[in-house]
Amino acid sequence: MQVSLRRLFMTCTSLILLSSALAQQTTLNGTIVGADGKPKPFTRVQLQGQALYAAVSDVNGRFVIPNFTPGTYVANVRQNDNVQKLTLDIKGSTTTLSVNW
Repeated sequence: MQVSLRRLFMTCTSLILLSSALAQQTTLNGTIVGADGKPKPFTRVQLQGQALYAAVSDVNGRFVIPNFTPGTYVANVRQNDNVQKLTLDIKGSTTTLSVNW
């Protein structure tokens, strides 16, 4: 059984392109602010979709969820009894989310 060099090259190239497409990751950067415009510190942000990702905002209401696959997610934002659900279609390399309650 003889494999041509061209066929081997095409197979390797296809595998490299496929693996880089599957490995595409993005980051969600956001700030959580209240209805009064002040930041909401220590608020939990959870993304539910292909997998589960979560973060807690800092003292300035900012959060970062790194290294997840772009797609459609339900964002659950919670601080004490305040809860908000948003549907997000995240496609870019960085997405910013601001939530007001």
